[in-house]
Amino acid sequence: MRALPVGRSGTLFCALGMLTVGACGDLDPASPPRTEEVSAPILGGSPVPAGVRREVGLVSTATGSCTATMITPRHFLTAAHCINFQGSTSGGSLSLEAAPNLPVDRIFSLGNNQLGQHDLAVGQLFNPVSSSVAVPANVGTSAPSFSTTITQVGFGCTNRQSGVGFGTKRFLTFTRGSNNDVGCPGDSGGPAFLGSLTGTGDLVLVASGYQTVFLGDDNDFYADPGLHRTEIFALTNALARDGICYRAHVGGIGWMPAVCNGAVAGTTGQSRDIQAIQIWSNRPGVSVCYNAHLAGIGWQGEVCDSAMAGTTGQSRSMEAIQVRLRSRSRGETLNYQAHVAGLGWMAPVSEGQTAGTTGQSRGLQALTLTMTP
Repeated sequence: MRALPVGRSGTLFCALGMLTVGACGDLDPASPPRTEEVSAPILGGSPVPAGVRREVGLVSTATGSCTATMITPRHFLTAAHCINFQGSTSGGSLSLEAAPNLPVDRIFSLGNNQLGQHDLAVGQLFNPVSSSVAVPANVGTSAPSFSTTITQVGFGCTNRQSGVGFGTKRFLTFTRGSNNDVGCPGDSGGPAFLGSLTGTGDLVLVASGYQTVFLGDDNDFYADPGLHRTEIFALTNALARDGICYRAHVGGIGWMPAVCNGAVAGTTGQSRDIQAIQIWSNRPGVSVCYNAHLAGIGWQGEVCDSAMAGTTGQSRSMEAIQVRLRSRSRGETLNYQAHVAGLGWMAPVSEGQTAGTTGQSRGLQALTLTMTP
């Protein structure tokens, strides 16, 4: 198994990713798989004419370059493995046809750290773009069925072995089937739209990878933005809200929708523990830091401003948390409350205090945070 995203210099480097056959409807379960990440269509594609699909651009971060699509004037959609499934990263740039090198504020992973239908990430620019630069794509509500005409767009290579051709925006219109073979190392995160290139079809798929099977047949597989539409727009909304916002990664679910200002992150009554959390404030001048106590590890160490506390992919419960404001703009105070396995909702605590338990092997299952004023 090998993965071949393309770095910003256009050279290839290796990273690992895994996907079981059963996790993707595009794969042939009878064929022994080798999975590979890809960083763009399009094999056999043609260059996209100037002025067409200007919402599709190339995002570059410390981990490499991928295709991305604007879905609001400030937010774009790409693949989570493009940031190595990290809870969030900061920095980088997005290049659109009419606005190269737009600074990227943050990128957040969605899903459950696997290639395939959950392999999605949402990025935020420091500033929105005008409609003269790009009109955001509409995110569809469901994946297209087979025999549907779709158009895939990406900045990737034209030869999987050599990586030649990376950096040119290309497209291919084809009928979606069970044995499509158009992905090429160099992209990932590339959109597939319903219908033709020049139409107004919804964004219905995001390139995740391809599976190489015996006899040389390659089956592309995709992330399903419709499946995560609630999480996508909960996150874009939370990144625009005043106050304090947060989201939880929960056992058996993955990243749940972001919430703000006293709403519940996590679950109650489902025996699902929080495994990781991100907390941030969009208010200028306010910085928030937090420290998670993890099963089998203890206090993990403080992180700040949407960085991930906890772990994903380890089935390790978060048991307690401490949260504080590192900076304030108008004398803000912070309170938070934890729901704990076997105990339910515990009493609210003030910033810097411990919510949850330590030494009792009780998972933290839900959390609320409020900031005043």
